[in-house]
Amino acid sequence: MKGIIDFLLEIEKMAGDIYKDASAFFKHDEEFAHFLSLLAEDEAYHFDIMVNAGKYLAGMNEGAPAFINLSSAAKKKIERPFMEIREKLLEGNLTKEAMISRTVTAEFSEWNHVFLYVVNTFRDASLEFQRLAAKIHEHKKGIETFLESRPDGQKHLEKVRRLPGIWQERILVVEDDPAIAELLSIVLAEEGMVKTVENGEEGFRKTGEEYFDVIVSDVDMPVMSGIEFYKQAAERETSIGERFLFFTGYPTSENIAFFEKHNLRYMTKPADIDEIRTGVRDLLLRTSRNH
Repeated sequence: MKGIIDFLLEIEKMAGDIYKDASAFFKHDEEFAHFLSLLAEDEAYHFDIMVNAGKYLAGMNEGAPAFINLSSAAKKKIERPFMEIREKLLEGNLTKEAMISRTVTAEFSEWNHVFLYVVNTFRDASLEFQRLAAKIHEHKKGIETFLESRPDGQKHLEKVRRLPGIWQERILVVEDDPAIAELLSIVLAEEGMVKTVENGEEGFRKTGEEYFDVIVSDVDMPVMSGIEFYKQAAERETSIGERFLFFTGYPTSENIAFFEKHNLRYMTKPADIDEIRTGVRDLLLRTSRNH
């Protein structure tokens, strides 16, 4: 398994470098260059997570089970689309259509099947693999969103959509009122898998065990408040605020100032059901919208 992960790390690095170079090559097309730049950022993030996931596997007592090996021919086949993009960039004659076509081929080739195999094998064994699975899912959604927005991208969509899914969005509701917690669970059931806890302390523990795409949290709760929960969670993961949505019945000036200072989203109780769904969907779609 270590050999497979080492190879995937090489591909992630190669993909990130190529997308970065391609973004510079297509700088005259601001929209397309931005899309490629985001792909490069995704690959860099995947690389970092995969490094941490590899450390997890290295720490396993008996190692990780592996049921496949990659021959030299298989590795070359996976590398080929990226190498073709690099060659065209060096020649200076890469067209936008060729870049899109080779990107789709590269992203959704055997490389991703191997990647999916690794992530699916260990997804529930490590928070890092859960985070990786969620980010790959967002990466795929971002590419789909970009292709859907372009007339010349429609013919590639079916190939992208055939890629097996590896992640269902997860939503954590942190709410001490059982009736509100149940209502939020029902309202948000169509948006993803919903789990509930009763206070910030439980929320902090839960987010240390599982990855959640969105965290909907009350503010005033016993044991630990929502704001204290956020503060402690942000010390553990600095970017977690991007996934927070506060839902409070007491929007004091102090709390609002805190939300604004840390760029945190919030809504007040009572809120319209559609408003709640929209707030959560907006967080779930943030990456694909950026793409």
